[in-house]
Amino acid sequence: MEKLYHYLYWTLRVVLQVSLLTLFYLAGEFVNAHTLITIPGSLIGLILLFIALEIKVVRPEWLGLGVNVLLKIMPILFVPTLVALMNYGPLFMKSGLFLMFDLVLSSLIIFFMTGWFTQMAVNYKKKRGESL
Repeated sequence: MEKLYHYLYWTLRVVLQVSLLTLFYLAGEFVNAHTLITIPGSLIGLILLFIALEIKVVRPEWLGLGVNVLLKIMPILFVPTLVALMNYGPLFMKSGLFLMFDLVLSSLIIFFMTGWFTQMAVNYKKKRGESL
């Protein structure tokens, strides 16, 4: 019975934490729909979450478990997209080399930019004397 309570508590925490993340997404969508900002609502929500974390309105431990669960199931979320790509076989046969070049180039740019920004954040935290 204690295992059941533990599992229910864990599930409730995950649901609440993912709901908090969803609220930031919905807030970003609301801002996008009611203003002339051309940034996608999901990105606005991410910026709002970042601001909330920086000014310590939201603490990282309030989101940790839900974020970890989402990261674990993320590969499953890409399966429908990859299956839908099967409908575009002729496009890949015609422009496959260009698409592959574009994919590799954009992936490398994202890879190096992410590493650069992460290194900047680590150095910034070290200068401030905060733990990683």
